Amino acid sequence: MFGFGKTAIDKIWPDANAIEKAKAERFLAELNAEYSAQLAQIQVNAKEAEHPSLFVAGARPAIVWASGFVVILDSLHWLVSYWFPGIPEPNPEFAMFLLTGILGLGGMRSFEKSTGVATKRIK
Repeated sequence: MFGFGKTAIDKIWPDANAIEKAKAERFLAELNAEYSAQLAQIQVNAKEAEHPSLFVAGARPAIVWASGFVVILDSLHWLVSYWFPGIPEPNPEFAMFLLTGILGLGGMRSFEKSTGVATKRIK
């Protein structure tokens, strides 16, 4: 009988400490999952950077740097065009086209590796 009363009281007035503990545990689990995902990506990046082929180790960083330059140039275009009015506007749409293309190729390569049909002919 007292168990029923305690259960009803807990449903009406829940224990604040238990709620905070559950929130903290849920937050910690989400944090650990995010950390694991980021650590896995760092390990993949390190493996790709070790590859002897410039096509594997150098292509993605070069595209990221070039696209980053376009984004910075697009952001600062108003300042640069004030002093040099003849400078053409950068085309951030092309940078996004380039980035989505390289990400698509990376996705296709990952799919090939997961199905076991990937080749290792580039040396």
